Amino acid sequence: MAAGDELVFAPLGGVGEIGMNLSIYGFGPERRRTWLAVDLGVAFGSEELLPGVDLIMPDVRFLAEERHNLVGIVLTHAHEDHFGALIDLWPRLRVPVYATPFTAALFEAKRLGEPGAPKIPIEVVPLGARFTLGPFDIELVSVAHSIPESNALIIRTPLGTVLHTGDWKLDPTPVIGAPTDEAKLRALGAEGVLALIGDSTNAVREGRSPSEADVGRSLAELIRSAKGRVAVTTLVRLALGHSIHRGGGPRCPHPSTLQTGLSTRQQPPSFRLCGRLQPRRGHLRIQHSARAADRFARQRSKKLPDPVCRGRRLLLTRWKRKSLLGPAPANSLRYSGDASMSQ
Repeated sequence: MAAGDELVFAPLGGVGEIGMNLSIYGFGPERRRTWLAVDLGVAFGSEELLPGVDLIMPDVRFLAEERHNLVGIVLTHAHEDHFGALIDLWPRLRVPVYATPFTAALFEAKRLGEPGAPKIPIEVVPLGARFTLGPFDIELVSVAHSIPESNALIIRTPLGTVLHTGDWKLDPTPVIGAPTDEAKLRALGAEGVLALIGDSTNAVREGRSPSEADVGRSLAELIRSAKGRVAVTTLVRLALGHSIHRGGGPRCPHPSTLQTGLSTRQQPPSFRLCGRLQPRRGHLRIQHSARAADRFARQRSKKLPDPVCRGRRLLLTRWKRKSLLGPAPANSLRYSGDASMSQ
């Protein structure tokens, strides 16, 4: 450690908002710092605040200027709010990216589904790995979350140790993966921690969050008791499907599910590649069918015949065609968001 060295932290996204996670750590004197980036995610636009905007990405101008001093990007897990901006923003940074096997596999599936996406070098590191990037000694800590291989980062430097939590939960019965590695965290506490950079959306709420297993059991019972077809939407990457497959999903005479959308088509191969999708006999089996998706859209639009629902049916159909059958024809019907339709 040289005279004048400092350890600094700055969030470039993900603080005071949901999504767009990007944190940077710097070590060294003020004008010669080495930088480490953690995550590079997107936020999702809202019709109320940003009509017509789907995704929001962090401002990386500072990192682009300092990219020759940037030793790499470490991904904590494979949710869009933590790695969703990588394809678009990595060309401005061009540094190595480090991820565990599942996160790397899911990112590669995402990249291959994006026309013209650049080849991005991913350095795959095992769970619990410890590796060095410049002055940063990094160790992964497995934490429970709604997607496999979520990690906290122990970042050791000559000036002290920081724990960067990523998304985490103290869940004794997680649906996916092992519980949070409390033993490693206790050992770190005994070692000494300079600072904790914590990511917890509901930190200000009292009490404990329910286990994902409780959610899975309740959901399974609702589906089991339903008399007809059940449609479920989710923002979490396959946590629902994984819960139904492995967490005691409903057994039924004709067990099948229909999953539509690009992410749901990309994810099962990534789960199987990493040994994390092994449906039980007699449980739900995943199908991807553009024809079935269109039939479902038509039936829903008949029951809900107002113009907005008809427009949404067109949106669903066009989205289905794009994600499952390739790009829609240029003269396809489009939904503009105000229930008007143009050809």
